[in-house]
Amino acid sequence: MQKTKLSRWQRIQQWRPFIGIVMLAIGISGTVIFYEGKKLAAEHRETMQAYESAQRLLDEIKNNKGDGGPVKAEPNSTPDQSAVEETSSLPAPGNIEKKILDKFGKDGEVALAVAKAESHLNPTAINVNRNGTKDAGIFQINDCHGFSVEERFNADKNIEIAFALYQKSGFQPWVTYKTNTYKQFL
Repeated sequence: MQKTKLSRWQRIQQWRPFIGIVMLAIGISGTVIFYEGKKLAAEHRETMQAYESAQRLLDEIKNNKGDGGPVKAEPNSTPDQSAVEETSSLPAPGNIEKKILDKFGKDGEVALAVAKAESHLNPTAINVNRNGTKDAGIFQINDCHGFSVEERFNADKNIEIAFALYQKSGFQPWVTYKTNTYKQFL
């Protein structure tokens, strides 16, 4: 059998279907990467907006500015005692604990441990999730439940919402319960 020598053009033509498939795969990959990049950029933008908003609140507290509304405490810190006395809008942790224990009755200890694991009992704690939703308040109530951030920052309202969720689904809505993280607070 005799081999015929192919010209350069003929050799390129032999590889043409393979090259087309490779170029298509690269194009699809590029599209997926572009789409995922846009999605990540949107999540980053939302996270930055939440961070900037929290930073403005902290700056107001530090500079003693504000509109006379409630003072929002920095997460995991003790607010200035004079600010607490002035506004009395942030309940003392002991009051929050008592309210949770009273509201949840026989499961009060578990509820309190879940709240401590979620927010360290910080009424203004906020978390932006990977999917863009926000958890807020003592029990870190998610946006999907239809309450505003301001409502979820209200300690009494947050406990009421959490109790309603608990009555409907037990402690299953809380990741710290499902992962047993709450147990360190018992």
